[in-house]
Amino acid sequence: MLRKLKLTKFRKHEDLEIVFGEGTTAIRGANERGKSSMLLGIAYALYGSGVLPLPLSEIVTWGCKESDLKVELDLEVGGAVHLFKRSGAGAEVLRDGVVCVTGQKAVSAYAAKLLGADANRAMDMMFAPQGNLRGTLENGPADAVQMLESLADLSVFDNLIEAMQAKLLLGSTSVFEQRLADADRALAELPVVEAPDAIGHELAISDLKHALEPVEAAAADAKRVESETWAMLQQAQRMLEARETLKSNRDRAVIRLESQTRALEHARTKVKAVDTELLIELKDKLVAAKQSSDLRLARLKVENAMCAYPELHWEGSRESLEAEIAKLLGHASTLRNTLAVMSSDLRVLKGQLATSDTCPTCKQKLPDSHAKDTVRVKVEIEALERDIATGRKSEHELAANISTLQAVQKSSLPFDSLSELPNVEVDRGFVPPKLKWGGPVVESIDDAGVIEGEIAILEGAMAASARAEGEVVQLTNAVIAAEAEARIAQEQLDGCTVPEDFSALRVAADNAARSSAELMSEVYALKARIDELTRLHAARQAEWVSWQSARSNLEQKIAECKGDLEKLSFNNALLKKVRAVRPLVANKLWDQVLASVSVMFSTMRGEKSVVTKTRDGFLCNGKRVEGLSGSTLDLLGLAIRCALVKTFIPHCPFIILDEPFAASDEARTMAMLGFIQGAGFNQVLLVTHEACTEAVCDNFLEL
Repeated sequence: MLRKLKLTKFRKHEDLEIVFGEGTTAIRGANERGKSSMLLGIAYALYGSGVLPLPLSEIVTWGCKESDLKVELDLEVGGAVHLFKRSGAGAEVLRDGVVCVTGQKAVSAYAAKLLGADANRAMDMMFAPQGNLRGTLENGPADAVQMLESLADLSVFDNLIEAMQAKLLLGSTSVFEQRLADADRALAELPVVEAPDAIGHELAISDLKHALEPVEAAAADAKRVESETWAMLQQAQRMLEARETLKSNRDRAVIRLESQTRALEHARTKVKAVDTELLIELKDKLVAAKQSSDLRLARLKVENAMCAYPELHWEGSRESLEAEIAKLLGHASTLRNTLAVMSSDLRVLKGQLATSDTCPTCKQKLPDSHAKDTVRVKVEIEALERDIATGRKSEHELAANISTLQAVQKSSLPFDSLSELPNVEVDRGFVPPKLKWGGPVVESIDDAGVIEGEIAILEGAMAASARAEGEVVQLTNAVIAAEAEARIAQEQLDGCTVPEDFSALRVAADNAARSSAELMSEVYALKARIDELTRLHAARQAEWVSWQSARSNLEQKIAECKGDLEKLSFNNALLKKVRAVRPLVANKLWDQVLASVSVMFSTMRGEKSVVTKTRDGFLCNGKRVEGLSGSTLDLLGLAIRCALVKTFIPHCPFIILDEPFAASDEARTMAMLGFIQGAGFNQVLLVTHEACTEAVCDNFLEL
């Protein structure tokens, strides 16, 4: 039974906790107080969001997050307490305080197994408003039949029939009968093939193998003789070929010796004597000519330099010039520093000079002493500006003098290089230094080019002679080597001999090859005969196996056709029986349910009422139920509902009745309450607005 329900942020119930008792509990409250929401919360805790009319985002209390919605339900079944916890984030079941199931689908399946009803069956019978059953009655027998067949899972027959039609062999037997007749005719027309004579085949093969053995032995001996003879012939052939090779080597060595000897004689004719004394004399003469040329060139450079001696020069040593330049640079630096100080002082004085006789801060006229100070500052400024102008002029003059002296210093470089030449007299009392040629004056000079040409001719002749001498040495060594090579080749040729009976060896080899070929031909013929007999036997064996296979396949096909005919006949009969049993089961269920409905309806109505069903609808005491009053139809609907629950959920721990007395007077309401109390349900939740229920119900709950 239901023990406790806790709703958090579930529709109107932000934080509701209800404790249920045994027996019948009347639940009352004004409209829109959340009675139906409480019942919906019970269904959600057990079966999840699939039973809700709206998504969780619209079930959660307005203004709250979907994650805030939570439902907890304590349910006692079989002495064990099951706590169902469910929210959008997950679900779990605690059995006697221990978690036993987790997950939305797993918890819903656990509730279905625990109550004996899945979500659809529970919502149709345990939670449905009373008006739903009354509507089913008013809609006619088709809705009622559909409801009963759905509760009884009679669709299993339809599913079974569909599965049989999809997976079983069904239909006419004519196709299989034709296949069986064709297979019988093919088997009868199949020609008979005799099994091959395996023993005769083995005997014939054995005789051929016995005849083959001596021939193979003779062929092997002939092959050995052939191999030995051919080996001797090949050895003699190799010896003959070796002698020819040695003879060819000897002839090439003799030809090479003759060629090297002729080359040596020609090289000796190219060796010539050269006049080395004349060559030495020419080289000395070339040195003297080059020296005279260098002296003349040096004298000309000195004389040309002095002709171009610069007018701007320094009278004094190089050291005195460098000292003068350093002194002027020092004066220039000192003057720049002095001018910088004077310029700074000038800026300070100009900053002290007032441009107005009024104080810029207080706007008061300055005293007379200030005017005197202004005159004094102006005088100092004028004197300082004159000094700065004089200093600037001196600075420019110093810079010009320094530039002139540095130019003199730079113009001395060519003269300094010439002063290093030999035979040059240098006066270093000037910058640039003054030069004078002190060496001999050369008047005539031999032509160095002509001398160099004569030297080149003599040196070329000497080099050619040296090369010829080297060539003579090399060719002499080559002639010695060629003589040794020719001697060795002749000795090797003299030491090589060939067999005298070469022709007889060739004849013997040809005869051995012919004898071996004849014997091998006989061996091949015997083996070919063995192979032919083996192939013929294999062909007969394959033909016989193929015939056996064809016969076996036809026999198997006949057996399969017979089996298919038997299966087809059995399946057709089975399908016919399944189709016939469905209405029998449905009628049996209706008889059982309507017998229980008649008893319950008679008890609540207060008079005997027999409820039956025809093709046109339900009858009460032989009359159509559409003629009953609205409250009487509610009684009938309640009776049908209780009968269905007792039939299809026999161990139902509780039932919920939502407004079952809406159209009943007080007397009928009390009769219905009395029936509900005695219907045998452990727990009944009765949602109603009737005040009289307080006197009969075991518990009362006000929302």
